Amino acid sequence: MPEDFSNSEKDQIADIVKTEFRIQSIESEGPLIIFHIIPESYSQEKFSLLFNKLEKLNLSLYNNGKYEILVTRKRVGKRFSYIKSIFLLLTLLSIIYVGIDYSMTYYPNMIFPLVVLNAIVFFAIPLTVIIVAREIPKFYIRKQSGQRYTLPILIPNPIFMGSMGLINAPGEPYKNQKDQIYSGFFSIVFGILVSTLFLVLGIAGVSLYSGTTTGPNSSISVVNLPLLFQISFGKLLPARGALDPMALAGWSGLLFTSFNAFPIGLLDGGYVFSGMSSSLQKNISYVFITIMIIIDLTFPSWFILPVLILMVGLEPQQPYSSGFGYIRKGNYIVMIITILLMVVGSIPFPVHSTLPSIETNAVVSSAIVTSGNYSQANFTISIINNGQITVDPAFSTNLSLPFSVRSPSGIISPGNNAVYYISMNVTSLSPGYTKFLFYVYINSNFNTEHFTVLKLLKSTDVITEGALISTVNIGKNKSFNYTVISTASVNLSENVYVSMPNGMGYNITYTGNGNVSGKLYLIGSQRFPLEIIGSNSTPSLMNFRIDFYTPLLYPVTIAIYNLTYNGSILIIRE
Repeated sequence: MPEDFSNSEKDQIADIVKTEFRIQSIESEGPLIIFHIIPESYSQEKFSLLFNKLEKLNLSLYNNGKYEILVTRKRVGKRFSYIKSIFLLLTLLSIIYVGIDYSMTYYPNMIFPLVVLNAIVFFAIPLTVIIVAREIPKFYIRKQSGQRYTLPILIPNPIFMGSMGLINAPGEPYKNQKDQIYSGFFSIVFGILVSTLFLVLGIAGVSLYSGTTTGPNSSISVVNLPLLFQISFGKLLPARGALDPMALAGWSGLLFTSFNAFPIGLLDGGYVFSGMSSSLQKNISYVFITIMIIIDLTFPSWFILPVLILMVGLEPQQPYSSGFGYIRKGNYIVMIITILLMVVGSIPFPVHSTLPSIETNAVVSSAIVTSGNYSQANFTISIINNGQITVDPAFSTNLSLPFSVRSPSGIISPGNNAVYYISMNVTSLSPGYTKFLFYVYINSNFNTEHFTVLKLLKSTDVITEGALISTVNIGKNKSFNYTVISTASVNLSENVYVSMPNGMGYNITYTGNGNVSGKLYLIGSQRFPLEIIGSNSTPSLMNFRIDFYTPLLYPVTIAIYNLTYNGSILIIRE
């Protein structure tokens, strides 16, 4: 506690005060001297001059808004110095941790050292720049007033954001009310502008990598952007789950800057509203801390901010000169803009999980390949996004086979569809008919499609122990005629397999020696057996006709085979 002033000290201080103001009376209350001044003699310029004179004597000068000048000894020590250091370290660790954790899902196929590098470059550094940018106005204003800048209390948030912003806790009050109001205001403005810049750059793809956080390793479903941003820039800033790490840094900066704009206590918004009366400002703080707590119910990790605010206190720090309770018109405008900025950056439901609504259709789900000529099986999947968020699907299969996926469309916007072309290396598959599962992931949810691969030893037109495929005619109505002739006078059991897009219909009419005949009505890829009856002198013979009654939009493959020997493949393209 400061020591009381001696009589000689009181006289010395009074002489200095009289150089700037006309004094009506003087009171002394222990370590505090109160000078009642004549209102007409007061000006902010004189207060600043007197402040500088008394500061050299290690004295603090206050104006309480009642045309009273209060003088006391300066407090020794740094306010919250240890707390600031601890929270600074925790915030830096939190930012790095969140960046690495998010980047591990955003860059799923990247080696860990590169993940860490990307996390630092595209998340940790941008988020740190946002925090530093918010402190630049405070540093500049302090310097212009001849005061020393001190760090605020940074608030860590290791759950997805890295930080929840800051609580102002300067080593000493601002010199005057104007400095305090504008330091809080421009801190909010700088935070909004720099955060928006990183958000837009991140969505524009500055990190040069398209993430897959909407795939099976995703940690969240939807990152909602501020409502005003979605209305104003809906085409540029869609709501999506796979925010670029730099965009996530900008998103986090927008969020905690808007929270710091709340007119509460030692937040930046509280500084902006410091021009109001102390009692009115305290009541406003109570109202907005209640609103903040209600909003925090949507994202529990945010509760760290109101808890720390209540621990530090809802009372705003008063500047040395309060301005006698007079609020300029310009200050009212600043307060209104601050509330608007609070709304601009606010996101009532920032992160929520949802089940994306997609519909998958395996347009081409079957493939015929041969060991001698081909190693790639090609499939096609159409995906319709019936939900309200942009999706970026990921894929997997229950077979240990390498595959690649390409799509002209990329991510799928709500209400749109995209076609994905899958090329699978089936070199390791044994000859025969293989049926397997193919999964389309959106977050941890997935749709399942069934794929089939028929692998033959080789493709030839004439097989010494097999069959002959010959194209007799290709009709105008998309009818195809084939004759199968055995090369030996023995009975042969053959399989006919037609690989074509799902949903396309056709019928097959067949006749053969040995009283073999029939008609099949088929849709999509099908396989069916045919037994060709021969004799000792007559080779086995089978004629069949395929009539397609839907347009051919994709290649159609027809195979006649028996896996005890080779097979024959005919590929028909529209």
